[in-house]
Amino acid sequence: MTITDEAGGSTSSGRIPSLDGMRAVAVSFVCISHLIGGPSAPLDLGTIGVRVFFVLSGFLITTLLLHEWDQSGTINLSRFYFRRALRIFPAYYAYLAVIALAGSLGVIQLHRGDLLYGLTYTVNYHMPASSVFVQHAWSLAVEEQFYLLWPALLLILGRKRGLQFALLVICLAPLVRIAVHESLPDAMKGTIRYRFETVADGIAVGCALAGYRGQLWAMGWYRRLLTSAWFWLVPAGVIALSFVGSHAFQAIIGASIMNLLIVALVDRGMRLSTDPVGRLLNTRAFVATGVLSYSLYLWQQPFLASHQTGWWTALPISVVFTVLAALVSYWAIERPFLALRQFMARPHLVRVAAVFPSTTRPPE
Repeated sequence: MTITDEAGGSTSSGRIPSLDGMRAVAVSFVCISHLIGGPSAPLDLGTIGVRVFFVLSGFLITTLLLHEWDQSGTINLSRFYFRRALRIFPAYYAYLAVIALAGSLGVIQLHRGDLLYGLTYTVNYHMPASSVFVQHAWSLAVEEQFYLLWPALLLILGRKRGLQFALLVICLAPLVRIAVHESLPDAMKGTIRYRFETVADGIAVGCALAGYRGQLWAMGWYRRLLTSAWFWLVPAGVIALSFVGSHAFQAIIGASIMNLLIVALVDRGMRLSTDPVGRLLNTRAFVATGVLSYSLYLWQQPFLASHQTGWWTALPISVVFTVLAALVSYWAIERPFLALRQFMARPHLVRVAAVFPSTTRPPE
């Protein structure tokens, strides 16, 4: 992950060590989860993978925004939204187009509302009614809702109060989950694992890490935690929590604990990138898989998701098709639009910001 790809880096090249490797782990967990039965399996690796993505998104986007704030004294909202659109929309809408075509030809069966909710990034409020082919877009919807809200909120509140708001979201999340759970009809109670207001703390912990990372490292107990020989208990704790099937426990405290353990794993991976685990995360294979993770996440669903009967879902064909589709998506769609984004950012071109001026920095 580099500074030109959504965040300020910690190396001379601008790359943040280990983060691409963590993305590789996250998308691998999602894929493995689908192969072993999805959320209904005893070990819910998919939830872990998605939470890692949430933490990374919160950290990377907030790092980018705070870096821009420090450099220019403002956050250019129009430029942010424009850059995110070029990064996220083309591959996603290409996927939806293929799914829509397959549905119209009768190759797959879509449910009513799938494409509308998919197009509007609201699949997280269409669960569990959506078909398997768009279900995974619930997490992409959560992230897109975060992209829409957080930069503007940070700009309005200011750096200090904005980061304090992220801490408030983390602290109040269990109460929000309980309140939403109790307000929903019995048939809808399971949807608290998808709704933005009940999962936003997974992103908020990443935001808080970006804002308070220096202060955390200055605390002796935190440095001892990250460098301890017993730190392996942290990933073990994440795995153990995924075995807990109690919805009440997960809603009240389990999800919050998992988020905090994951954010510690993310920070340690960046800070200790030269230890054995860090070196593994930074190997060429892990980094390449991390770079491909967005396309892999998009295309694993139609091939790997359980409870499908199509010939394309049989092993090992399903894995081969997933990788091939992801490679085509990355090289034919993601890469060209990333190049276009870099080209349009050149100083001699007329930028979107010239049409939509940014708001000035509010007082702290």
